[in-house]
Amino acid sequence: MSLAHIHPMIVHFPLVLWLLGVLMQLSVVARGGALVSDQWVARSAFWALLLGTVAAGVAAIFGDMALEIAMDKGFPLEALEAHEEIASTALWLFVAISACLVFVRWRGMHLKPALNWGLVGLGLVGLVVMFYAAYLGGQLVYDLGVNVNAVSN
Repeated sequence: MSLAHIHPMIVHFPLVLWLLGVLMQLSVVARGGALVSDQWVARSAFWALLLGTVAAGVAAIFGDMALEIAMDKGFPLEALEAHEEIASTALWLFVAISACLVFVRWRGMHLKPALNWGLVGLGLVGLVVMFYAAYLGGQLVYDLGVNVNAVSN
């Protein structure tokens, strides 16, 4: 197994954890709850987002390795960089959300309803960006055969 194959295996964890976390956050806020509370759904959403962000960081490290391998093999740099840039944007959006939630929990603060909705909205934007990055990643593998097939000109 090549190092290039580790990225596609790991990347599914943040996809599922971020989706689950944001949907759980939406459920909490839609019912009038607070994102930072002792309610089990709010706590579960927090941990899903946090673990998804850590998993995405690991996936990004292996993604950089896979990018280098793909570039060495001669795959088109533009398509590789487009996926990397969009995926990095998603990662940084969820780093911001996770950092905010960690800070608020650590300080024992309570967010106003508008801020709860704002974080959920940012999470929804993050999901759209994440799904676009996943679409581009799928194109790399299924259309171009990146790190699966030989380069075809």
